Order: sequence, then C-alpha cells, then structure tokens
Amino acid sequence: MKKTALLIFLSLFVAHLTCFPQFKRIGLKAGANLTNVRVTDGEFAQLIDQSVFDQVVGANVGFLNQFSGNNVFVTDVGFFYSLKGCKDDSFKLRMNYIQIPLVFKIRLPIAGPVALQGGFGPYVSYCFLGRETVGNVTDENILSWRSKNKDSFFESELKPYNPWDAGMIFDFDIEVGLPNDKTLLIGFNYEMGILKISNEWEIIPEQYANPALKNQAFTFNISYLFNLRKKENDNK
Repeated sequence: MKKTALLIFLSLFVAHLTCFPQFKRIGLKAGANLTNVRVTDGEFAQLIDQSVFDQVVGANVGFLNQFSGNNVFVTDVGFFYSLKGCKDDSFKLRMNYIQIPLVFKIRLPIAGPVALQGGFGPYVSYCFLGRETVGNVTDENILSWRSKNKDSFFESELKPYNPWDAGMIFDFDIEVGLPNDKTLLIGFNYEMGILKISNEWEIIPEQYANPALKNQAFTFNISYLFNLRKKENDNK
C-alpha cells in the first residue's frame, strides 16, 4: 500500500514538471515549525490520559518549485528538510525528515504586485534520524520499518517508531512581486499526518500496543523565488 501511494505521488510529481511550461518559479523556502504528535488510538489515549503531546519548535528549509499555465491554478513541488517532534514532562522526541510536498493552489490577484495563494495537497517524508529522550537517557536507535512478522518485536527487531510519514498540507501564502522578476512568498501551513509514525510499544511485560501516533505541524515560511518564464521567453 505504501509503495503504491509512493509510486502515485512520484507519477504526479513527474507529470507536473512537464504539464506547466509557461509559468515557472524556483527558489529557496525556509521557516519555523511548531509540531506535536496526536495519539489517535482511543484506548491508548485513555491509558496515558492525553491525546496530544506538547509542541516543540523545529525548522524547515529546502527548494520550492512553482508551476502555472494561467496564473490562477498553481502547483507547488518541493524538497525539504523538516525537524518535527513533541515533548512531555520527562519525554522528548525529535524526528529529522526529508519531505516532498505536492500542493495544488488557487492564486487570486489583490492589488499591484500582491496576490494570495491558497490550497492543499499531499506530502510524503522519510525520517533519517530520530532521537528519543526519556528522563536523562537518550536513544537514537528508535526507527524501523513495520515487519510482517507479528512476533518480530519480541525479538527486539521492531523499534518504537516508523521512519515513513505521509499526510496532507493546507497552505496559505501572501505573494509579493519584486523587481528583477523575483517573487517573495510569506506563508503559513498546517500539516496533518495520516500515516502512523509509531510501531508497537510494550505497555506491560510482553503486552504490546500501537498508540497510533501521527504528526501535526504548524509552519511559518518565507520563500524567495526566481521567475524562469521570462528568461526562457527571451531565449526564444
């Protein structure tokens, strides 16, 4: 299922690279994250008496591409590093992700060089480094793919967290046209994880359950983009 979703996502990525040749922007995007983790398993949430962990501050930085054929419908494709996680009284989780979003937006001109962009779309990400701190003990050996062997965690093969994450992004940006065919975007995103980032945890000796943890993030970003359309038209 995850492989099929990833193939569909990559197919859409390639399609959008080729379908919108008239409007092209590329540049850097960076900002701050406010992230936490939702406990979506009801029984586990009752057991620990909470459904959401506290927020932690992270960061995101990477490359952003924008495409449009009519200046109204805009597609964003990016490649980012994103630091996410959560915390509690004696617990802290930090997850370092490589993230690829694909966001479909509508662009509405307001006045002069100012426009609004808003929309939504999927993202997929992979955690290349995770760190869990409980009390004064820090563990970086916390990631593993889910195993088809149901008894694998009894043999210490299944770690508490899954490195894959996927979900939806809801995006809102203020666009400001700059001199020399540059564009500034000031934006806010809400990211809602759909894929569980947790594996089975040992609740009591030899009794395991998956808390169904899912990422949640509020991000504030600034993007500085170069418009490639004019350069290409000048070369024709």
